[in-house]
Amino acid sequence: MSFEAACLHRTSADGVFSKVGRKLWDTIQNNTNEENLMSDADAVPNKTPTPDKNLCPAPVVIGMIGGKWKLLILQILIFQGTKRFGELRSSIDGITQTMLTKQLRALEADGLVTRKVYAEVPPRVEYSASADGLALEPVFTSMHAWWGNRSAAG
Repeated sequence: MSFEAACLHRTSADGVFSKVGRKLWDTIQNNTNEENLMSDADAVPNKTPTPDKNLCPAPVVIGMIGGKWKLLILQILIFQGTKRFGELRSSIDGITQTMLTKQLRALEADGLVTRKVYAEVPPRVEYSASADGLALEPVFTSMHAWWGNRSAAG
């Protein structure tokens, strides 16, 4: 199966992958035109389905970590450790309480973030990167190195 066919293949009844795959393919074809990039509205709100092993994993990964806020949340939790909700919100300039809640729930549903609730008054909730989330550290390190090389070259 070709890359295009794999990225466009419909793997779920609601067509999530075909929509995400189409955006990915359009982005590749149009050399990253901004209007073709995924927005938070395109992110999968529930647990991202496990893809068929023969399909392109890029749409699934983009659905799990893509968008305006998820990478920032993961970066903070991976490199700064466990944070409370208020600490996360103050660390991310411009995010609303509703959006942070939505993004944390999606990351938790995908197994990238763990949530620990303490039975105290007032309630205390802490968020941490899970083992799968921590496994993304090399991705962030690679992006940082890429940016450094790019900046040094130009």
